Amino acid sequence: MTDEEQKDLCFKRIATAKNDTSICENILIINSDKHRGCVKEIAYNLEDTAVCDKISDAKFRDECVLYVI
Repeated sequence: MTDEEQKDLCFKRIATAKNDTSICENILIINSDKHRGCVKEIAYNLEDTAVCDKISDAKFRDECVLYVI
């Protein structure tokens, strides 16, 4: 695992532990699976589909909503 991958994983773990999507923004590639997964997990934790709106790709945003409900 590269240093960048380790940092992304660290940001994801902190973000989901704190349920703070702003920390997901620190993941290097914003529209990556890691970023979407970060937001999706927080939406699920909070049981809040509105959090999914932070995902710009419509397909993945819909997937997030379905995961939460």
